[in-house]
Amino acid sequence: MIAVVRVRWNNTPPENVWTDAVMNEWMNPNTPFSLAHYWTRTSLFQADMRFYLFPPIAIDDPRAKTPAGGDSRQYLVDGVLAEVTRLFSPDWNLFERALLVFAQQTDLFGGGSYIVPVGDGSKSIPAAVCDLASSFDAIVQEVGHAFGLDHEVDGAGREYQSPYSSMSSETYGHTDPSFKRPVDSRLPVGVGLDNPPSDGQRTIGPYITPVQFYISKSMPSFNDPGTVYQVPASYIASPHTFRLTAVDAAIDSWPVRKPMLAVLPPSSSGGHTYFVELRRSSSYDAGFTHDGSNGAPMALAIHAVSPTNGRVRYVNRIPLEASPGDQH
Repeated sequence: MIAVVRVRWNNTPPENVWTDAVMNEWMNPNTPFSLAHYWTRTSLFQADMRFYLFPPIAIDDPRAKTPAGGDSRQYLVDGVLAEVTRLFSPDWNLFERALLVFAQQTDLFGGGSYIVPVGDGSKSIPAAVCDLASSFDAIVQEVGHAFGLDHEVDGAGREYQSPYSSMSSETYGHTDPSFKRPVDSRLPVGVGLDNPPSDGQRTIGPYITPVQFYISKSMPSFNDPGTVYQVPASYIASPHTFRLTAVDAAIDSWPVRKPMLAVLPPSSSGGHTYFVELRRSSSYDAGFTHDGSNGAPMALAIHAVSPTNGRVRYVNRIPLEASPGDQH
């Protein structure tokens, strides 16, 4: 379960805080373009998006107490969780991660390890931190860190390099597969730092590459033969035919599983395992283009996983101009 906490500084107007109604819609897996709708679907309904919404808290910025050389982000999260503990005495055994939503520009990050009290002892949980200036696709990425996922890299080890995953939303490999969703009064309104302020909550990124869930230790049930097709090693010596369903269509077909990820074993000892997925312009992938004008065309996207550090690497794509249907 996720502990969802809204935080404002004591000098931030209370009206800046997203309301209970808005937060409950944002965490409703049945509301299109909500955070829970995105995450349940991109994880093929494996991510646990159950949550408890705490009443908003008002505090002074805990980062002011960070000593020289200290980690201000650690002080920020620790300070918020300590105040939640003081005010509400929650049973932290119920929670696996926290989502902190700040009512003023504060920071944007995810993951980490934060100590909370349980009984006579303690435990550590990860957290995702965002604020009202954060874009939706960036928040998706930080929640991914709280689930243990990392950015995709390129062959040189540079971060945020896959156009085909919101775990690379910082740059998408210098492409732009995001798009603007329609206005929905049920969902949060972001307040960007540009002039006039834009609503970053309407900036939607693509589904996370399913390779992330294939290697995730927290979602092992993703690796079902109905979802993941293991290409036999004989493909190295002779052609092999198989069928993939587009990622968005495979998600839409749930609970009927369809093959959305092909795994190609290494061609030599110590080599990379490669992964192929079909991405078309639909649903959360609507930002992919037919002509590739934004650098992110509909395509067979190819990723690999490093045998040394386990990081997902974007390799390349095979564009599919105006390819019809859900399969290829």
